[in-house]
Formats: sequence, structure tokens, C-alpha cells
Amino acid sequence: MKTKIINIIISILAVLSSASIVVFAMKYNASEPDKSVFYQSFSLYVTYGLMIAAAIILLGFVIYQLIKNFKQAKAGMIGVAIVVGLFIIAYLLSFPQNSLIEQKFAVTDHMSKLIGAGLLSTYIMITCAILAIAWTTVASRFKN
Repeated sequence: MKTKIINIIISILAVLSSASIVVFAMKYNASEPDKSVFYQSFSLYVTYGLMIAAAIILLGFVIYQLIKNFKQAKAGMIGVAIVVGLFIIAYLLSFPQNSLIEQKFAVTDHMSKLIGAGLLSTYIMITCAILAIAWTTVASRFKN
């Protein structure tokens, strides 16, 4: 029953998304961009609505799984806490830069620090993944 409801919701979201794309594709005219503004706005708002609906469904699913299987959800919550902690540490370690590209795109100091934190977090996670792969390979060699 639950999977049937989920499949119906996913189908409705897919149909709305497809309809928005089809309406935009049919009504868009590159030679008359002023007449196509309504359809661009319509497609944009449908996309926003679908993203909000997907986020609500995702949060509902997460809360449902937390309530249903709390013991199994603990590992996932620990993983999320580690990633959030990693980002906070990366944010504290990053510093705003004032390069020509950032000046060209009017990037503020706060946004520059967020970008640096995102990059640093990505680098740390990639390094951890490579180390985990190497550790698994070496450990499996010594196990046998």
C-alpha cells in the first residue's frame, strides 16, 4: 500500500514536470523573447514547486524512517553529523579571497568563504575516500 502511494506521488510529479517542459518547448520563440516570458516564468515556478514538493516528501520519508528504524538510523545520523562537522571545520579554516574573478562576479567575502569551505570539504572527503580504498586494499592483502 505504501509503495503504491509513493509510486502515485512520483508519477504525478513526473507528469507535472514533463508538462511544464512540453509547454515551454511548444510556446518558446527565440525571435520573440518578450512573448515567451510567461512560459519561462511558468516553467520556472513549476520547477520551484516540484523542488519544494520533493523536499517535503524527502523530509517526510526521513522522519518516517527515523521513527520506524531508529537503531539503523543512528549510523546515518552519525554520518550526517560528521559531514556537518567537517564543513564547519572547513568553514573556520577557509578565508575570503579577493581575486579578479571574484571581483568580476561580485562575490562577497562571506560567499568567498563559503566557496572555500565547500572546496576544502570536497578535498578532505576525496582524500578520505582514497585513503579508505587504499586501507581496504592493504588490509585485504594481509588478511589472506
